[in-house]
Amino acid sequence: MEESNPVSNALVISYLTLRRAIGAMGITLPLLVTIIPALAWAVSGQAEFPSMKASISEYYDSPSRNVFVGVLFALGSFLGSYRGHADGQLKLFGRDVLGDNGLANISAGCAFATALFPVTSDHAWVRFVHVAAAGGLFSAFAVLSAFQFTRGNSSHNRLYRVCGVLVAFLLACVIVYKLTPGAQRVMPGLVFYLETAMLITFGVAWIVKGRMLGNESTAN
Repeated sequence: MEESNPVSNALVISYLTLRRAIGAMGITLPLLVTIIPALAWAVSGQAEFPSMKASISEYYDSPSRNVFVGVLFALGSFLGSYRGHADGQLKLFGRDVLGDNGLANISAGCAFATALFPVTSDHAWVRFVHVAAAGGLFSAFAVLSAFQFTRGNSSHNRLYRVCGVLVAFLLACVIVYKLTPGAQRVMPGLVFYLETAMLITFGVAWIVKGRMLGNESTAN
């Protein structure tokens, strides 16, 4: 029986911890941006309780700004450090297009851009960059979960596919909502809930990939 390599084991543990941290940041971001204004209200003693924003991104103009930007930068840094399969299941003319590394790097860039270009800006081009970056971030999450996390014979492949499809579906709902005249007056907070659902779904996939719910049947 071969002895386990302590250095190799430590690297695996750190790698799995990185996956769990990425998932945890996604899940906790909606909670943090809503709790901090409430805490600020309680400390300041203001009469009016802070109202909920229409989207998570709009908390940039609130006491949660530093947390919003900080979590996105941390998420981007962690994604940029992530290394998975170099090749991919996404193919174009029979050639690999993107693997884990490429998709994680795209996600990292989108996370940074989402933080640096606020949706609350007075400049239309800044708001456009923010929306494009956020859409790219969620799209990359969906592709990673549905196509890359399912590499190998994992017992959680069905969960990864469901998470990927669900993120894509929720993102499509956001787009339809934004393009539907009058929808924002009827359901002003819907985008916040859709974004929260996407982040939770994304976070669950990464946490499971970090083996928090048990080992993968095949290391991948």
